[in-house]
Amino acid sequence: DIFIHESLKTVIEEFLLSCYLLQERMGFEIRYKTFIDDERFSITDEFTILARKNSHLVKLEKYSEKYPFLSFYCASFLFKTTDKKLIYTSDIGSEEDLFLFREFVPDTLISEVTHIPPSAIIEKISKINPGKVYLTHYSDDDILNISEILANLPDNLMAGIKLAVDGLSFEI
Repeated sequence: DIFIHESLKTVIEEFLLSCYLLQERMGFEIRYKTFIDDERFSITDEFTILARKNSHLVKLEKYSEKYPFLSFYCASFLFKTTDKKLIYTSDIGSEEDLFLFREFVPDTLISEVTHIPPSAIIEKISKINPGKVYLTHYSDDDILNISEILANLPDNLMAGIKLAVDGLSFEI
């Protein structure tokens, strides 16, 4: 199953075909499960996803007439189980994108720190008040800066923030 925004389904289907990943040769069926923006999508009765468009690609929307086949859709996600909530920012374009799900207090927040200054993201985290935070999508050059920012946080805030690394796994 491929879960994808409805505006990207055809793009992915055509991409797979152009890579010669033909349905007949795969040995399994690809099922596209599309969702739309700001509407809860059920994976199971206990697991839902809510996608909200963020501003990461908004600056490119001026090209939509020239490239009508492009979607310019980038989302952040709320993953919700019966008793847990996880927010994943994806790539974001502004600090306001951190508050797309302001009506929810997440148990876990996963946020990128490349497109917004890490100091701004960490400052906003206290307003979101998540249980745990994983910072991702940073370069090796960013690690020292992020580590310094984290080292200067109050212990209670610093304890809940981790840099995501390859192979990291966790439970929410």
